[in-house]
Amino acid sequence: MVGCGSIGQAILPLLRRHVREGDMLLNLSVDVSSLDLIRFASERGARYVDTSIEPWPGVFDNPMLDVRQRTNFMARSRALALARELGPDAPTAVVDHGANPGLGSHFVMRALRADGDPPASREEWATLAHDLGVTTVQVSERDTQASDRPKRPGEFVNTWSIDGILDESVQPSEISYGTAERHRPKGSQFHRRDSGTLFLDRPGAATFARS
Repeated sequence: MVGCGSIGQAILPLLRRHVREGDMLLNLSVDVSSLDLIRFASERGARYVDTSIEPWPGVFDNPMLDVRQRTNFMARSRALALARELGPDAPTAVVDHGANPGLGSHFVMRALRADGDPPASREEWATLAHDLGVTTVQVSERDTQASDRPKRPGEFVNTWSIDGILDESVQPSEISYGTAERHRPKGSQFHRRDSGTLFLDRPGAATFARS
């Protein structure tokens, strides 16, 4: 593993004892590099699935790194670069498969292609959504947990991953920018031309949005 430090040095021998050719490595961890685990699984001939692209500690909250380097867009770009390096014959790796996006994406794609064969490319999916008049897909989550202690004014109760909410609070805010949008938020920058993704030079916890 590359740059794994003491955490990776402890994980690698354990994985070698358990992961064999034909197995599937399911990664539900935090602060363990997804890319290093994908490479490891590929070398062992094992398939791989995770819920989010995780780096080793010291990336999302590192003020010494350039803002753009701490974005989810760059994490996904590195994953795509690894896929090209490993090649089409490598074992399957399903990356960043959470609930939303992830499971929600499956539902949306199934709804879009209610009839006929599925599109074969990203461009064909975009064309299908455009032809159907779909511009935005909003996935809302409802918290059904109940407590006998009412929330105090100004109190925030986290029902999600503690590590996840801390990472996303300090990461730069990112915005998917489609053809239906008419205005860019002040201070936003494109990751690259035609990427369809903007990032702001401020963390998520300091960004307010109206929806």
